[in-house]
Amino acid sequence: MIPEFEVRGAPFQRGEQIGRRFRAQIQGTLVQLSEDEEIRRRQITLSEAMRGYLEEAFPEIPEQIRGIARGAEISDDAAFLKNTYNAVGPALRDDLACSSVAFATSDVGPILGKTDDGRFRPEQNRSDGLTILTIRSDEGYDVLCVNQVGTVWSECGVNEKGLCMGTNSGHPTMRGQDGRGVPQHIVPRLVLRRCANVKEGVDFLKRTPLTGKGINIVLADAEGHAAATENACTMHGVREPEHGVVFSTNHYFAEEMQAEAWRWDPKFIRSRYFQNSLNRIAHLYGRFGDGERRLTFQEMKAVLMDEHNPGGLCQRPENNESSMATNFGVILVCREREMWLNEGPPSLDRFERYRLS
Repeated sequence: MIPEFEVRGAPFQRGEQIGRRFRAQIQGTLVQLSEDEEIRRRQITLSEAMRGYLEEAFPEIPEQIRGIARGAEISDDAAFLKNTYNAVGPALRDDLACSSVAFATSDVGPILGKTDDGRFRPEQNRSDGLTILTIRSDEGYDVLCVNQVGTVWSECGVNEKGLCMGTNSGHPTMRGQDGRGVPQHIVPRLVLRRCANVKEGVDFLKRTPLTGKGINIVLADAEGHAAATENACTMHGVREPEHGVVFSTNHYFAEEMQAEAWRWDPKFIRSRYFQNSLNRIAHLYGRFGDGERRLTFQEMKAVLMDEHNPGGLCQRPENNESSMATNFGVILVCREREMWLNEGPPSLDRFERYRLS
C-alpha cells in the first residue's frame, strides 16, 4: 500500500519531514555516479551546473533537498544526486512508458488520467518507492501528488486551484546539454506549486529551461482548459484538445518539436520503445478521433483499464512488445481537487479516492 504523508512549513522544514519519515528507505536507495572516469567527469559538470542554476532561479528546490539530507542523515551531495541523477545520465534510458489523457469536460467536469509504466523487473516493486504526498505551506499552492520518496518530484497531482497534471518521459533526448536548467522530473512540482491554470502552466514551461531527457506534461484545469505540452531543454510544443480530448505518450509530435527532435537520435524511430509509444497514441486516436465517445469518469477509467494489444494503456509485460508493466493508474478530478489511484495494473479496478481538502 502506498503510504500517505503530509508536509508543512518552509522548504527546508518540508524536506526534513520527508527525510525523517522515510530515512531508512532513502538511505537504501541512494545512487552513485558512473565508475567510468570520463562519464563521471561529465556527470559532475552537469550536476554542478544544475545546482548553480537552481540556487539562482528556484532556491527553494536546493533548500528542500538540503532538508531531505538533514532528515535522512545523508550528505547534501547524496540528496542532490538522488533528486537529479536521471538528468545526468541514467534516466536517458528508455525504460519508462507512461501515458496521460485529459478530458476538457465530462460528467464530473474536467478530468485527467495517467498511467505509470516501466520495464518489468520482478525483483522490484515500484510502489515501495512512492508516497501520496500532500504539501501545505505559505509560499505556493497546496498540492496533492504522487511522489518518489526522497525527491522533490511529482509524477502527477492536483493543486488547490484545480490544476491537474500527468507526466510522461519525452524522447529522443536533446544532445549537447550544459546542465543549466531545471532537471526534468523536478519541473512538475514547480508547475503545481506556482500555476493556477493551464495557461499559467504552459507559460511557465515555455520560459523555464530544462535539463536531462524531455518530459511530456498534460494539463487540465477547473475551468475546462486542457493541453499537452512537450518539453526538451529550451524547446517546447503545445497541442490543444480535439473533440475535447488531448493525450500524450513518450515521443514528440507537436509541430514545434518535430523538425528538430528526430535529428537528436535518428535510430529512435526504429526502437521498440518508440513503437510502444506510437501504438498507444494510435490506439487513443482510434478511440477518440471521431468525437463520438461520451466523455465521462467511467470512460476515463475504461481508458486506463484497457489491456488491448497493441496500444492499450494498461500494459502487462506478457502482452506487449517491450515488456512494459503498468505500476499504477490515476484519475484526477479538477473541480473536486481529488485523486483516484489504482495501485498495480488499472484493470484490477481498485481505485481509491484521496482528496486535497
